[in-house]
Amino acid sequence: MAKGKTLVIGDFILDEYIFGSVEKISPEAPVPEFVLNGDIEYKAGGAGNVACILHGLEVETYLVGQFGSDEKTMAFLDTSLPDDLGLWMVNCRQTITKTRFIDSHYNQHILRVALEHREDLDDRVEMAVKDIFAKQGPFETVIFSDYDKGLLTEKTIWDIRGVLAQIDENIAVLADPKIKNWRGYGPTVMRYLPDLDCVTPNHREIAEIYGVSADEVYTDAVHFADKVVSEQQIKTCIITLGAMGAAYCTAEGPQGHIPTRPREVFDVTGAGDTFFAVVSYLWGRYDIEEIIHLANEAAGQTVQGLGNQMIDKRTWGDRFIERKVMRGEFNDG
Repeated sequence: MAKGKTLVIGDFILDEYIFGSVEKISPEAPVPEFVLNGDIEYKAGGAGNVACILHGLEVETYLVGQFGSDEKTMAFLDTSLPDDLGLWMVNCRQTITKTRFIDSHYNQHILRVALEHREDLDDRVEMAVKDIFAKQGPFETVIFSDYDKGLLTEKTIWDIRGVLAQIDENIAVLADPKIKNWRGYGPTVMRYLPDLDCVTPNHREIAEIYGVSADEVYTDAVHFADKVVSEQQIKTCIITLGAMGAAYCTAEGPQGHIPTRPREVFDVTGAGDTFFAVVSYLWGRYDIEEIIHLANEAAGQTVQGLGNQMIDKRTWGDRFIERKVMRGEFNDG
């Protein structure tokens, strides 16, 4: 069954990769001197990466994100994003940009520079969501891809959830949340909001939320997933644990830990995006353990290359079917 139309709402990040070489230590300070003698590449990061992954899985995908009108952003949008990826651009002063300097000879990540400018976008975001539903709806799934870069705030999240409740309470709503906006994904006494279907925080975020160590979350992740489900009134919580896989709990009762297999790690950029995108892609069509197994596998694939390594329908569609055949849920026909 094909995945229905999906709306991604979140922080668009422009990932810039500058390739060169380190040939000596600077005479001015004990730091490497980086020589710009290679290419410059741009990739969609943040919510943009999530949207591109879903698009690569042949999902009709739309993205509400913040974009500046700077030269880098305009060139990227003109040349590097799929033409049929629907963009609803919330105008801001400057696109969030993460610039990475890479030593080409040793494939070594030398430095990352962040360019961020925050501004109040609340009213513009809500208007964009209403506009896209009026012109492109209905949507089967809405996902919040939150990087705490200014597009999403507690108020904005509550307002958008209110808009969704008025349109259709059966829309599947998933979130990859950030701590600053944590309350926005839970209940509010101000109005009725349907419970979110799923959140996918990582273990460090859960540790900060509950004031415990990351090690404590590692050793008892299922317990903390259960706390999230009960306290935040969320139907399913999946806590990602890096190399340890993920733990989950559902409001209906099932809970557990799903390990992942060891891999050689080159670059963890985009692994969390891939996990979340695959969970969203499979949501409602597979059981929770199968979803996590496949999301773990997809995220593991991305850490073995540089930057945001894309998965697509060509390489992943058959794997989904094969897994289900092994479980006896498909016949040979």
